[in-house]
Amino acid sequence: MKKTTPYYSAFIRSVLETRLAVFRNLLPSCDTLPAPEQVHRLRVAGRRLRCGLAAGAEALPGKTARDLDKALRRLARKSGRLRDIDVKILLLLEMLKQNSVKDHLPGLRR
Repeated sequence: MKKTTPYYSAFIRSVLETRLAVFRNLLPSCDTLPAPEQVHRLRVAGRRLRCGLAAGAEALPGKTARDLDKALRRLARKSGRLRDIDVKILLLLEMLKQNSVKDHLPGLRR
């Protein structure tokens, strides 16, 4: 573990608090049936928070950074699956608009 200056620790904590506040504010919007854009924003906020954790882990006490990173990775996996489903739904809707679904029915039936 590296030794950090009090200024560096305060700076890292400030950055992480800001990133965490953004992440927390987005969580309620993804609670039930979130819009694709909300899921995307939550994933981006989570990635930014994880990057901040990686950069400043030594400024946090004990296992705080590791535990938070583990929870964020789990959430990223789940929200990634949800994002994939959203993208597929949007693609199918676009195909329906263009009436090109008939051309893709064999693939959709698999």
